[in-house]
Amino acid sequence: MNDNELDDLIRDTLQRDAMLDDIQQQVMQTLKRDARRAQLRQWCRIVAFSFGLPLVAVVMLMPVYYMVTTFHNVYVTASMAFYFIAVIGALVINGNNFSDNIVIITPRGGLTNGNGSQGTSLEVQRKQKS
Repeated sequence: MNDNELDDLIRDTLQRDAMLDDIQQQVMQTLKRDARRAQLRQWCRIVAFSFGLPLVAVVMLMPVYYMVTTFHNVYVTASMAFYFIAVIGALVINGNNFSDNIVIITPRGGLTNGNGSQGTSLEVQRKQKS
């Protein structure tokens, strides 16, 4: 092996290292971007659920209130009460299935993953469905 071949090997090694560093930077940028997008989607979902649930409840229950106050009939009132119970039940079921990955910050500053187990980082494990 002469000096030219050794120089070529060193140059190839340095180029490969530079290429690996570029790939590593691109991977890290992609991971950070994906993490930011996931966090933004989670917050958008929380906001949509927080404002959407009361809005849906009001829109669905206003006709019930109108019909009960307008028609003073036992059958209408009973059917609207059944409708009211069904709407509330559907909202409760959907609220329970809302998200498995919500991070809850406890008053002591610790992180939990929604089922009470403590976490040491922002990564939260998916709750086990029972």
